[in-house]
This record gives sequence, C-alpha cells and structure tokens, in this order.
Amino acid sequence: MDEFNFDAERSGKYLKSLRIRYNKTQDDVGEACGVGRSQVSSAENGRYKFSIDSYVRLMNFYNGLGASITLNNLILGQPDTDQPGLRASAAIRSYVSEDQGEYYTSLKKDREFLQQTIERQSVTIDRLTMFISSSMVAADADCRPAVKAH
Repeated sequence: MDEFNFDAERSGKYLKSLRIRYNKTQDDVGEACGVGRSQVSSAENGRYKFSIDSYVRLMNFYNGLGASITLNNLILGQPDTDQPGLRASAAIRSYVSEDQGEYYTSLKKDREFLQQTIERQSVTIDRLTMFISSSMVAADADCRPAVKAH
C-alpha cells in the first residue's frame, strides 16, 4: 500500500476516528459535508469516496471543532508527518486521477456530442437561410408587374 495514494479503506478508518474523537454522529458528519448518513457509513467502511468539495467541507467542519487537519489528512487517511506539501499534492493527484477520470471522460463525450449538435444545427440554419433567401427572390419576382413587349 503506497502511503502517497488514496486508499478508501484507510481514509474511511481515519474519518471514523475523527468522528468518534469529536463525539459526532454520522448524521452530523453527513450534514456537514452535504451527504446522507448512509454515504458517511459507506465512506467509513471504504465503500464510498466523497467528492473533493465534501472533503473540503469535512476539513472545515473538523477544524471548526478545534482540529488541525488538511485535505491531505482526509484523503490519505493519516496525519501529516515529514513532507506535508509533497504528501498533499500526491494524495490529491491520486484521488482526482482515480475518482474523477470517469467524470472527465464523460465531460469529453458530452462536449463532443454538443459540438456535433451545434454543427448539425448550423447546417440546418444555413439551409433555412438559403431556403428563405430563395423564397424571397421568388416572391419578389412574383410581385413585379409583368412588362408587356411592344
């Protein structure tokens, strides 16, 4: 187990120890980070990963109770020791690459779909513009008085 990588089980144990240390219920923690009690329970058992936003809320929640923890502590599931900056950046990179990779892939697919939709709509608008222009030319021709030849 690499100490610089996200480990859901290790993080969950740390989250549970914080909750117990500060005498909070899973409902209290869930309310603090914007999730339900069942997600807190699942996270404590290593079966659920909070979003980065939820980790920030948890950090602020516990620090408001007198703790001195970082995102690094929550994500790595352990207190800082030697190199907090290195550990934090490695932990966050690990978490984001593991958890958010699917999200970014989904966003890329959504962006491609939207670009294709815009291109199709652009072609449709071009066709409608040509149709309206040709209709106006035809209507203009129909409205001109006929000129008799002498």
